Amino acid sequence: MGKHQIDAIDRRILDALQGNGRMTIQDLAEKVGLTTSPCLRRVRALEDQGVIRGYVAIIDQVAVSLPISVFASVKLERQREEELDRFAAAVARWPEVLECYLMTGHRDYLLRIVVADLAAYELFLKQKLTRLEGVSSIESGSMQTTPRQTTPRQTFPIRERLPSRRPPPSAQTAIPLRLPGVVSTTASRWLKAEPPNVVQGPTQRNRQPIAANTSRRS
Repeated sequence: MGKHQIDAIDRRILDALQGNGRMTIQDLAEKVGLTTSPCLRRVRALEDQGVIRGYVAIIDQVAVSLPISVFASVKLERQREEELDRFAAAVARWPEVLECYLMTGHRDYLLRIVVADLAAYELFLKQKLTRLEGVSSIESGSMQTTPRQTTPRQTFPIRERLPSRRPPPSAQTAIPLRLPGVVSTTASRWLKAEPPNVVQGPTQRNRQPIAANTSRRS
């Protein structure tokens, strides 16, 4: 089977499924202006080629008693490929780490860690992150999720396709690092210094570590 070329209809399908992954094929076909059979063929093609990687449930952090997101920037002792790979493989095993990004600049990795409270994060630092071989330094900033905050965006803006024409060098601007929620003042200082150099790392979870919530309440 040849590679499926994504067109405007596929983009409408993807946009609809991002909003509701449990939508029936009949409802999806009606929403994008197709009949059921060709709509199903398109969905299967997008799945087979890995454009649609899976379907997940987005869990509310507060509802599962994990209201705190901590953004930790990690500097390694050495930046050789084997050290970077070893660190990425280690954090991929920790359910508290929802997202992991490889950075360029003064820091090597940015982690998003979800915990019940700051005491649980301190325990995570002592028992896991600081014990990892090759870690030189860690800087952290926390964000507390409250019902009044805006819900983080969970979808890609794929319906609006950016123009392929590239602006002249004088008109190019840096792309800022966008994170869900609000980053603390400490974290935002170094993030603002290096926004153009963000490279997506090997780990990104959509699951909250519900089973791993072992913090005690006083």
